[in-house]
Amino acid sequence: MATEPRGVRRTAVAGATSSACYTVGSYAAMVQSGNSALLNPILRRIGQSNATLTAADYTGLVSTRVNLDTLAANLGLGSVNQLATTTVQAKDFYVALVNALPAGTNPTHVAILNQLRSWTLWMNATIQLGRLLGISSGSGAVVGATYNLLDLVAGSMFLVNGENLIFSSLGASLPGVINLGIQQLKVIQGPRQYCGRPGTQQTTARPTDTQQLGLHVDASFGNALTSIQIPGVAGLIDSPLSLTVHQPNWVGLDIGLAPTTSTLTKLDCATRNSAQFTVQNGLVTIKITTPIRTSLRARVKLLGLLSLADVQVDVNIDVTASLTIGRNGTSGYTIEVPPQAYDTFYPTTTAKVTIDSVTMPSYANVSAHTVLLNGLLGGGVSLSTTERNSFAAAAVNGALGSYFDLASPNSLVNQLVNPVLGLAGAELAGSRISLNSTPGMQCGTPKLQG
Repeated sequence: MATEPRGVRRTAVAGATSSACYTVGSYAAMVQSGNSALLNPILRRIGQSNATLTAADYTGLVSTRVNLDTLAANLGLGSVNQLATTTVQAKDFYVALVNALPAGTNPTHVAILNQLRSWTLWMNATIQLGRLLGISSGSGAVVGATYNLLDLVAGSMFLVNGENLIFSSLGASLPGVINLGIQQLKVIQGPRQYCGRPGTQQTTARPTDTQQLGLHVDASFGNALTSIQIPGVAGLIDSPLSLTVHQPNWVGLDIGLAPTTSTLTKLDCATRNSAQFTVQNGLVTIKITTPIRTSLRARVKLLGLLSLADVQVDVNIDVTASLTIGRNGTSGYTIEVPPQAYDTFYPTTTAKVTIDSVTMPSYANVSAHTVLLNGLLGGGVSLSTTERNSFAAAAVNGALGSYFDLASPNSLVNQLVNPVLGLAGAELAGSRISLNSTPGMQCGTPKLQG
């Protein structure tokens, strides 16, 4: 039997290491949300390059993943950890990126990278890789990590440009939108991927990584009608009103985005692979200026009439309103595989819309006429100032509710606001998180060390 030498003492301790990589609100999340049509003109305008991407190209860019170890080797770095502290020439980065592409990559994507290299060939532009990749030294789970090509292309172009502000006219890039102009939109600088142990700095998305500047949007729309029900008007109508809302022919939006904070808090491989997060999504504030045209129809008792009448009230009025979308506080979110999947973005919260204030002219353009009275077509109806203002307030609040109805795919918020915010890596629902499959999630299993 072997014995320990006299005077020698060994100590064994139980050690465990858990780690994972996750991504929050990257360009890939926006593409998977269906808003890829916005990226093409923005990338071309920001980069002033000849790189032209089609919808099919976006799908390919998202699905093509680049291994960081391979990228580091092609940049002449001894290890993947050196990426966190290395700054390279932009033209050299694109060459290394081409050489790091996996076998079978779409030739179009290779051509795009070569065009980007040509764009930066005579620039003295550099890229801070740690800033682009969202990694820092000592993260502990970077080895083996991969990034999708869209994040690397978009993020590097914004860094090379040196500014995050976009002044763009997108024309008819969105269905139903005739003209769309965007001013002062700050786009996220690079993919926001975090790798490391739960509860550490390396797995915490900080506000400085995710915060946005304000933006202004001007848009014109085609003709569209939406019919909704709104509550009655006290003293005039007890039952709900039928409200027909016209799509605005022009709208101006000032949008402010607050930052999102997320932290990977726990990993569990006991039964299924699950990752737990805490997320605090910032609020979105919107100021809207637009003409509102609506028609209300209901059976009402007007103050000037003794009998009930079917009345249609038409409202045409310019308004300015302030709204808040989102919710305060920190909430928990868990990705569990299965039934959920790796490399798939999931919304972390459900947004709520609050109309904070509405400003209308002192005299609203409101007219009314009886639609049917005692089986005969009726005529005009005189409204008092009180009645006119009551109907105007009901119509405006109903129209704004229709414009910002998160559940309606045809609402202004889903046709315009959400796609534009998606361009900036933000969503009205708060944020989207993906648990990455590469490198694989590691759940610490205690073992004797020493």
